[in-house]
Amino acid sequence: MSSWRGRATTRAFVGGALLLALCVAGVAASVPEWANSNSPVRSGESSHAGELAAAATSFATSAAQPTPLLSGLTAASTPPSSGPTASDSPSPGPTTSATGTDRVIEPVRTFISRPWLAWRPSGRGVVWMMELPAPWNDPSATTENISVYVPPGYNPNGSRRYPVLYEAPFDYDLWDTSIHFKSVLDPLIDNGTVPPMIVVFINAWRAPIYDTECANSVDGRQWMDTFISKTVVSYVDAHYRTIAQADARAFFGFSQGGYCAAILTLLHPSVFTTGISFSGYFRAGLGDESAKLPFGGDAAALDAASPVVVAAELPPASRAALLFIVVAKPSEPFFGTGAVEFEQVLDTEGYGYVALNSTTGHGWDQVRLELPAALEAWAARLVSVGVF
Repeated sequence: MSSWRGRATTRAFVGGALLLALCVAGVAASVPEWANSNSPVRSGESSHAGELAAAATSFATSAAQPTPLLSGLTAASTPPSSGPTASDSPSPGPTTSATGTDRVIEPVRTFISRPWLAWRPSGRGVVWMMELPAPWNDPSATTENISVYVPPGYNPNGSRRYPVLYEAPFDYDLWDTSIHFKSVLDPLIDNGTVPPMIVVFINAWRAPIYDTECANSVDGRQWMDTFISKTVVSYVDAHYRTIAQADARAFFGFSQGGYCAAILTLLHPSVFTTGISFSGYFRAGLGDESAKLPFGGDAAALDAASPVVVAAELPPASRAALLFIVVAKPSEPFFGTGAVEFEQVLDTEGYGYVALNSTTGHGWDQVRLELPAALEAWAARLVSVGVF
């Protein structure tokens, strides 16, 4: 496991009100210049060659004998009964249908192998939507929806298996509207920048306590943490061709989702081993008052759900297995300063992390610009631990 410490750029959403204020318009996606000579880098495009190279070099030297994770997998399971339609976009409503210090050195691709180039697919990914039983006791809504992106070349009856990236609490529609998610990820896979992957979007906005913070509420009314870490992961492993190993799973998110990525990785190191936070916050209950509701405003419950607290309490063996990719603008009040505090805790407590310092503050522009670098960092991690 890497002990490298770095820094880079980005930070995300706090509560429901801030979400509505910031998620106004979609942003065009872009592809790194090196990946396609016909696609120049757009104005303002972020580059993290130094951070990624340093991380990849450290990953390579710290994983001399990675454990192969592709052996011993169970036979293919049945794909979802509701396959993709001709449209790549999910239905708009509930359905069951298809749909630190910056360094300037060579890019990460110079230092790591990319084994997936031998079977690099091309084309377009597809998004499936489905309903699962709701993780709360309330008659107002009895189901919760998730969306599953499957990459170009995905064959539900094939032999190839894929790493899985999970996201909450925002649904696929918001990611599609805000950054045109497929238009960002499809070219990264087609060009071999990152391996083909499955991406799961978990909508958490139907809950009675709508600002779920991805938590099991202290009053027992809803259990979003359990839904995400057990119900959804088990469902996806049973119905899609996943690499069903913790080292092949990551959790990512923006703003409140950045908080979710950090805390769920820390609370469930046997499920997720990489947390990718875009402009997240790292103390539970920050932001508007709705963020405190799942915890009942109780100080002990808030501490038990705060990444900066929990990170110092994990046993050393669990710490060594985890990687955090922290994206933020360090000088930005709240999101930037909170990210720096979290990075200092990670450094002190011996975690591996990659800090991507963004010149763009909290917002979807930051996510669009920094997502390629964050996924490259995860790809380097996947190689280093033997997933590929």
